[in-house]
Amino acid sequence: MLKSRLRRLAALLSINLLATGCAAVSPRPLVGESPANGRAPVPKIQLATRVEQALPPLAPPDRDVVYDLPALIDIAQRHNAATRIAWEHARAAAAAVGLAEAQYYPTLAILASYGGGYWDLGVDTRADLGELANRDDALGALLAGAGERTGNLDVAATYTRAGASANLRWLLFDFGSRSAAVEASEMNLAAANLTFDTAHQLVAFSVVEAFAHWQATTDHEHAAEVSLQAARTVEEAAAARYRLGKLTEPDLLQAKSDALAAAYAHETARAAAEVAYVHLAQAAGLSPGTQLLIERFQIEELPATLEVPLREFIARALARRPDLLARAASLEAHDANLRRRRAEYLPKIGLLGRASWSQMNNSIREVPGLEDIDYGLENYAAFLTFEWSIFDGFARLSAERATHAARAAARAELDNARDRVIAEVWRDYVETRNAIARRESAQAMVRAANARFNSALEGFDQGLVDMPGLLLARAAQAQAERAHAESGAALLASLARLALGAGEMGTGFLGGGGTLDRTDSTTRLP
Repeated sequence: MLKSRLRRLAALLSINLLATGCAAVSPRPLVGESPANGRAPVPKIQLATRVEQALPPLAPPDRDVVYDLPALIDIAQRHNAATRIAWEHARAAAAAVGLAEAQYYPTLAILASYGGGYWDLGVDTRADLGELANRDDALGALLAGAGERTGNLDVAATYTRAGASANLRWLLFDFGSRSAAVEASEMNLAAANLTFDTAHQLVAFSVVEAFAHWQATTDHEHAAEVSLQAARTVEEAAAARYRLGKLTEPDLLQAKSDALAAAYAHETARAAAEVAYVHLAQAAGLSPGTQLLIERFQIEELPATLEVPLREFIARALARRPDLLARAASLEAHDANLRRRRAEYLPKIGLLGRASWSQMNNSIREVPGLEDIDYGLENYAAFLTFEWSIFDGFARLSAERATHAARAAARAELDNARDRVIAEVWRDYVETRNAIARRESAQAMVRAANARFNSALEGFDQGLVDMPGLLLARAAQAQAERAHAESGAALLASLARLALGAGEMGTGFLGGGGTLDRTDSTTRLP
């Protein structure tokens, strides 16, 4: 019989090996693949559907409302994915605080069971009672004449068992391990909240930067339109003088060529403004194709000076920059984690309680007179526990070293971030001061260029200015208008960078909200 079983087992193994080999060399493609096209696109379609489900529909802004810069920032902060991501991270950090605080509470577990089974008890005995019969006592008299005896017992039974227990564990004292864990989680929550604030400020800055670029391109378009009108005026004046015989044909052709070049520049500026609006819509989190009415920002209303000194700006940044404060909170969390690691070397004292009940019913067979044995057990106990891990393969030492290294890295990151913040504020302060000066120069340049062109045009009509002089005046006017537009955008962007560097980026950084106000006076920065 054993040989026949071995033969069947060998046959089954041979069949399995043969089937495995055929599958390994089979040219049949895998499921979801084709020899010509590779993997089927079904997983990609499923992933694309999942991506669409991950993007909740957002209510589009009202297209009949005129939106200013603060309104666009508000739309971006509500629709931008970066703020949602930071918010969810902050929620996770808040849940982690609750998880750490849960260590202060006892844990209670209840277990209940019911079932049954079968047991079989077999006992074989062999005893030599002759030596006991030779004793000079009552046992010897009782076993007199007894010799070697053998016996066996075979008892089988089916049984059912029901039980329930409640177990209570409560850590009473751990030398500060739990408090350090709670402190670390609270610092991580503070860092997450500050990171959320940083995300809001970065979103606001991206909107302001895109808005400044869009306004600059629209100003360029306006300047190109003014230049085109001036070029056409020059062309009409040149044509009138040519008909009177007071202008040569080359000068007339030069005026027409200049008008065509101005038309090309106007179309280029219009296209750039359209692309800049797309960038602004993306920064604000608008759906593709959304067209809004946007109010231009009046840069002329900004103050013309920076009255807060650089040192005060740096002090503000070190005290308010949310990303810098988040790194400081992260360093505090590492300090708490290091204390928690060191507390793991010390013992722990706790309380253990247990209450249990069980009932077992046995149905015994083959033993006459002994058919049922039932018993129940109740147990109530309480223990004061003392746990002290003496050796763990240097696991705690390695964990402490890793935590200490992470803390040192966080300290270095904080120092590096502080130096970077100081450098950024210094750079942004200088750029803002220069942008204000450039804006004033551009305004004076526009006034001078307009006066020059009007004077040149009047002199051209009177025959006092030739065509090259008039075209140079028109080119100077176009250059001044472009410089004026660029200086306005540069001022707005530099103000946004300065507010971001000082940690005061928001919808009110340009006024009204007072985010760049002096702390000791009522003077407001631009």
